Amino acid sequence: IEPEVGELDDAYLYSVDDLHEVVAENLKSRQGAAQAAEEMVAIGADDFMVRLRELAAVDVLKAYRQQGERLRDEELLKAQRLLANGGNAEDILMQLARGLTNKLLHAPSVQLKKLTAEG
Repeated sequence: IEPEVGELDDAYLYSVDDLHEVVAENLKSRQGAAQAAEEMVAIGADDFMVRLRELAAVDVLKAYRQQGERLRDEELLKAQRLLANGGNAEDILMQLARGLTNKLLHAPSVQLKKLTAEG
């Protein structure tokens, strides 16, 4: 194509150098978009992992609460039997409180000791 074509009002003449510039600009733009997408994926993955840990904590707390309720019921039934057999109410209440406290704190105490030992 003759270079004079570029002087026409309705015609656009691009050289190979012009096309290389366009390609370079597009590549730079795509690289920027790819980097932004990678950052968005990283943030999304971090958010997902936080949520996953939160859900795991909810399950652990739910299980611990259920265990606590089961232990309470066991200790209460034991105390009621002792009271029905004529045991001293004050001693039985102390035994109930001590037993429930020990049983509720046993698992967390073991875990804390284990975590402390692991560093």
